[in-house]
Amino acid sequence: MAYVTDQRTVGEEYDVPTSYFLVRRVIFYVTNLVELILALRLVFKAFSANPGAGFVRFIYQLTEPLVAPFRGIFPVFQGQDIIVEWSTVMAMVVYALAAVLIVEFFRAVIPGRG
Repeated sequence: MAYVTDQRTVGEEYDVPTSYFLVRRVIFYVTNLVELILALRLVFKAFSANPGAGFVRFIYQLTEPLVAPFRGIFPVFQGQDIIVEWSTVMAMVVYALAAVLIVEFFRAVIPGRG
């Protein structure tokens, strides 16, 4: 005689948490990608990378719309050998916090994720 030890019904109650985890993964994937390209910009600016180089120009053009809202909040720091573009640092912090807040919002509003 056979016994069934673990039987699950596939239905709505399993779809909702799966949807949450999918949304969460997508949000963090996009955020990590944005953070990576902003980090590249930060390093390129810090060490005065040649803006005429193709890849450097590509990163600057790609990240300009992401950094623009934060430009002017803090002055750019120019030391003897390094430059710190604080608008890029601020953008990285704000976008990371926004991702966490969005994920927490979805956790709160999707049923079964309390």
